[in-house]
Amino acid sequence: MLNDHLLKPALASAFTGKLSDFAGLFFFPFLLAALIAGAAQLFKRRLPAVPVLVASFALTLAAFTLFKTYPAANAWLARALGGRSITLDPTDLVALL
Repeated sequence: MLNDHLLKPALASAFTGKLSDFAGLFFFPFLLAALIAGAAQLFKRRLPAVPVLVASFALTLAAFTLFKTYPAANAWLARALGGRSITLDPTDLVALL
């Protein structure tokens, strides 16, 4: 949060951009897994943790790759986020490592 809300606006650079990618790719699969598990509980179901985590990591990897390399997907995401600019940058895929 510090990077996205303070560093990027004040010191925008390739470093802060990559740092944001690394942080997002670390955090987002766990958030997605929690949302999936929470949704399952609404239907009185309990899902096994490992398959949920694997699916969450796979979906994150696929979406990040799509949004960073495919212009139409990138434009769709920018519109979905209220016009916020999302950089189309295949070099960001290094964060997947």
